[in-house]
Amino acid sequence: MFVAVLAAVILVSMVGCGGASSDLGNVSVNLSADIAGKGIFRDSTVSGLTYVTPTKTGVTGADGIFDFQQNETITFSLGGVTLGDAKAKAVMTPIDFATDRSSDSLDAKNIARFLMMLDADGNPDNGIVIPQLVQDIATNWPQVDFSTTDLDTELANIISDVNSVDGSPVTHTLPDDVTAKTHLETTLLCTYGGAFQGQFAGDDSGHFGFVIEANVNRPSAGLLSGFVFSNVAQLILPVNGTTPMTFESAINFAQPNGSASNGRNINMRYTSLDLVDGNWSDFQGTGFGTFSGGRIGGGQISKWYFAGKFVPDPEHPEWDSGILAFNLLGPDSDSISGDIFSMNDATQYGLSGLLNGGTDISDSTSSSDGKRWTGNAIIINPSSVAYGVMSGTWTDTSKGQNGTFTGTGCLRN
Repeated sequence: MFVAVLAAVILVSMVGCGGASSDLGNVSVNLSADIAGKGIFRDSTVSGLTYVTPTKTGVTGADGIFDFQQNETITFSLGGVTLGDAKAKAVMTPIDFATDRSSDSLDAKNIARFLMMLDADGNPDNGIVIPQLVQDIATNWPQVDFSTTDLDTELANIISDVNSVDGSPVTHTLPDDVTAKTHLETTLLCTYGGAFQGQFAGDDSGHFGFVIEANVNRPSAGLLSGFVFSNVAQLILPVNGTTPMTFESAINFAQPNGSASNGRNINMRYTSLDLVDGNWSDFQGTGFGTFSGGRIGGGQISKWYFAGKFVPDPEHPEWDSGILAFNLLGPDSDSISGDIFSMNDATQYGLSGLLNGGTDISDSTSSSDGKRWTGNAIIINPSSVAYGVMSGTWTDTSKGQNGTFTGTGCLRN
């Protein structure tokens, strides 16, 4: 099981918004729903790989999707080259076949370099497409030793084959391992980042809403922020991260330390793609506990994923705050589907609406608690990595409340 580590996180102070009281257990975690029996191979999304399980076989399509049954082992290959096998799950990456399940593993980086070299248009950031002619000639390839320190020599004949049959103007070259690691970690950050809600217990109890920044173009990439509601303090407390997510300690998950003159340290990890847990402690050693929760905002089979926080009007800190996350589903990325999580009543609500013209969140966008959401979710696609930013306002006319929201997004598929 792949485990990614998040950093020590500090609750900045016992000063925050007011909120309703909460009992441990009144938070229900609704996990994101993917299509049943479907998974995605990513480095970014990879099409053209053969997959085999005891009950399924096929080739990943343009969306990178494969079929599997729960608890099956799945093997991915291209012609005579087997990438590896592992327990099938909703998202598979080269790390699943790595010796130490780390983005710094030599075999993970070599698999990523191999896949990036094969891409039809030479831009793996917009998805890796293995042309049909390359899939055909790959049946003659020998197995590749992905543990080698000299992948250039190992792949010399294969690269020559690819360039001889691919009719595109792209010259297929092998990226270096630093480029491959950066590309892989960018994919992983977009896959694992997002919004999570759940509950904590111990010397204090309550509920939380966390957002992990998935936009690699921002200084806060991989950092955690958000809120917790403390039953002891009867306050909503802000959370700010100190150390970003890492994918280099996936098995031992040695947790980084953090401290503050006041507040609490939180160490968080992923136990699966959609589940998180961890522990918290007061800096002065006066309180300890654990927490757990799950992702909000929809499944992995979507084009774009946005996540962020919402806060009340500054003049009314007692009004609602929380987190939100949504997918853009359609081929033109115009259908919004996701969730919000209210810190005031510890409840998750559905969010739906439209993105007009690729930028404007329609004023028809609403959450099932009665809030209306308007603003921008701007998709930006530079030459490096596709990402997005969102901001706007929310209103709840039935309660006479309003506020703002901010967040970022990344291109998944």
